[in-house]
Amino acid sequence: MMTRRPIPHVRPALAVVAVVCVVAAHLQAAPPPGVPPSSATMDGQIAPHGPLVIGGGDGFEPFHYLDDGQPAGFDVDLVRAIARVMDLEVEVRLDYWEDVRAGLDDGSIDAHIGMTHSPDRADRFRFSTPYLTQQYKIFIVESNHAIHERDDLPGKRIIVQKDGVMEEYVAKRLPTATAVPAASAAEALRMLALGEGDCCLMTEFRGLTVARDLGLDQIVRVGRPVYQTTYGFAVPAGGEDLVLALNQGLALLKQSGEYARIYEDWFGVLAAPRPSPRDYLRVLGWIVGPLLAAFLVAALWTWSLRSQVIRQTAELRLARDQAQAASRAKSRFLATISHEIRTPLNGVLGMVQLLLAGDGDPAQSEQLTTVQRSALRLQDIINDMLEFSRIDAGQRTLETVEFSPRALIDEVLATVAPEASARGISLQAEIDDELPRLVRGDPTAVRQVLLGLLDNGVKFTHAGSVTLELAARPTGDRTVRLEGVVVDTGIGVPEAERGRLFDAFEQADSSSTRRYGGTGLGLAIGMHLVRLMDGDLAYEPGEAGGSRFRFAMSLDAVADSEGERSGAEVAQEVSDVEAADQTHAPVLVVEDNPTNQRVVCLLLKKWGLTSEVAENGREAVAAVGRRDFSAVIMDCQMPVMDGLEATERIRALETDDVHVPIIALTAGADLSTRENCLAAGMDDYLKKPVHAPSLRQALMRCLEARGAREPVGV
Repeated sequence: MMTRRPIPHVRPALAVVAVVCVVAAHLQAAPPPGVPPSSATMDGQIAPHGPLVIGGGDGFEPFHYLDDGQPAGFDVDLVRAIARVMDLEVEVRLDYWEDVRAGLDDGSIDAHIGMTHSPDRADRFRFSTPYLTQQYKIFIVESNHAIHERDDLPGKRIIVQKDGVMEEYVAKRLPTATAVPAASAAEALRMLALGEGDCCLMTEFRGLTVARDLGLDQIVRVGRPVYQTTYGFAVPAGGEDLVLALNQGLALLKQSGEYARIYEDWFGVLAAPRPSPRDYLRVLGWIVGPLLAAFLVAALWTWSLRSQVIRQTAELRLARDQAQAASRAKSRFLATISHEIRTPLNGVLGMVQLLLAGDGDPAQSEQLTTVQRSALRLQDIINDMLEFSRIDAGQRTLETVEFSPRALIDEVLATVAPEASARGISLQAEIDDELPRLVRGDPTAVRQVLLGLLDNGVKFTHAGSVTLELAARPTGDRTVRLEGVVVDTGIGVPEAERGRLFDAFEQADSSSTRRYGGTGLGLAIGMHLVRLMDGDLAYEPGEAGGSRFRFAMSLDAVADSEGERSGAEVAQEVSDVEAADQTHAPVLVVEDNPTNQRVVCLLLKKWGLTSEVAENGREAVAAVGRRDFSAVIMDCQMPVMDGLEATERIRALETDDVHVPIIALTAGADLSTRENCLAAGMDDYLKKPVHAPSLRQALMRCLEARGAREPVGV
């Protein structure tokens, strides 16, 4: 709804335009001496058939529009004022523009309330003395930096009001641009805000008013006027007497000051009339001249500054785009190189696990253990580089899943134990009995922090022990605070080096890279992860030498709805699993790499499971359509069809009572890969290189869910 209120940003130059209109009206339209205005009007025979009907569109804010069904606007107030001074009976009829135009053609409407002058319209209508000068400006969304002046308009999508002057203007003056018609000014600015056009051409008064009333603060005007014309009453050809009477009414309003009052009421700029052209020239000489000179100087200065800002903005934008492109290229390279390294590494570790599980001689087992340890070390280096890359790019976020902290600690200790044993170091753990059975958080991040600290302790300790102490502190807000310390009896850290201990690619001694190995990223990654978990990581020197790394992290508590189960309940559950169907369908292995195919199939065979191989996603979908499988082990990156699309197609083939468990086994190690796999419909997610116990546990869950027996073997 439109209300009368000043437009604070209309240029003061419009006041001068109003002054010009006053002077022109004063010189041209004064009534003959001694003739009353109403007599002159009636002598012109402007309304012998009853009330004078003046029509116009119903949505041309702030000039003429319907406000709660009643005519309102600057033009409407002007018509009513003319009716008073001319003693006329006037009916203002606002409707759709097409209906108004039809009324002008058939004579049911005598004049148009306010119309912008154009050459095409001058052939059909006779215009009154102009009472406004219309300047059409470019309106854009503030974030659009591609349009500044009229020269930027060719080739653009320009929103204009249907059947308006600007529609004619775009068709004739901008043939390479596309005119996007809108039913009203409000619709035009809404379309612009929604991105349905590059800019909008509209009169300055109208654009500012409608944008303000719609709350579209992001819509701004730019550049110089693209078109300027006059605005006045329009009468169909043949109605020259009515034009003369309207001119007379306008002149009377301007002489009395009523025009200036209506103008100020609607537009907030006082267009005070001048007594004579001499006064107007005096104003031009005393005020406008110096102001114009100052304006020209300011315009030149502004143009210079604007040119510099535009140039510097373009340079900064180019530099930003190049930096973002380089970052994306780096991320793609790291993801690709990770996949390419993990794929053969999966074959190496898988075969080593199979050989170590066999009955080889001790010497061969020792050699295989060395190979396995080296491959695992290579895997750790790859993981550190990828993790630091995600942290450096601001892409490392936390996932939230339920997990058992005790099981995770056991897994970490089991990972570090072989290296500690080989070095003759005692590995110990003191875990708080109050540690919850289940928590919710990011198990990968917790594992990485603990593994990094314990691995560091073992690496820099030549004799003695490495101890993990961990306690749980409930905070009362459904979170659990894990506080711990890793204590070792190793070489410690010199005081001069402690300040950069948690910097990336740093170690306490530059020679330690050759003596101890490592990337120097472990502590930097650990510090970032514990801070993501609302915690901290700090170094303390040991009381008798060595180091103490104290850490804390917050995890969500999980209500133990199951409670403590009795031994009989556990035994009954085991009995139920053993009593399940002793037969099961084979496992489908979807993998394009022959070495990885062989590794997974040999592991399945060792566990007493049969398998079938598909080399890509298309073959996997066809295989599932032919027969039943107890589970599907799915790679993600494959030729012909990838694992994500294959999973979606398999899920589309399933019915309500049939569900094939799908386990992702992929070299993609980032969090988004896991999320994409689960979103596609996979049931579990494992990373390459394949970890035999993790794969066996995942298969156990799938087979138990389908009533099959537990896989056998080690």
